[in-house]
Amino acid sequence: MNISVEFGKCLKEIASDIRKMSRPSMSASIHLASTKAASKELQLLLESSWWEGVDLLEMTLTTVVILLLIDIAEYLLKISETADKLASLAHFKCMELGALPSVVTRVSTYDSPMNHPATSL
Repeated sequence: MNISVEFGKCLKEIASDIRKMSRPSMSASIHLASTKAASKELQLLLESSWWEGVDLLEMTLTTVVILLLIDIAEYLLKISETADKLASLAHFKCMELGALPSVVTRVSTYDSPMNHPATSL
């Protein structure tokens, strides 16, 4: 997986959602999850002994790139959280079918077990 491609796709989805004034799409969440998984893999790579027998300069450059990618993934998560907060505070509309406006609506709708869709079967 190319982590930088996932970064770009996630940022593009977030920007598109903000332009449309809609809540963050599921697609952005999928790309964000991919970047988080890739970031975790990079962290595990740093903790492993991959550098045995590798040139010191090559090891240093690779380590710097890995650390930068991990930092970018963390900033991407913060951007996503901030965009979600903006969408909530600005009351952006839900564009995806079946999506509820917020978690609060979901909780208040199903405040009683009798109101939950699973009990109406």
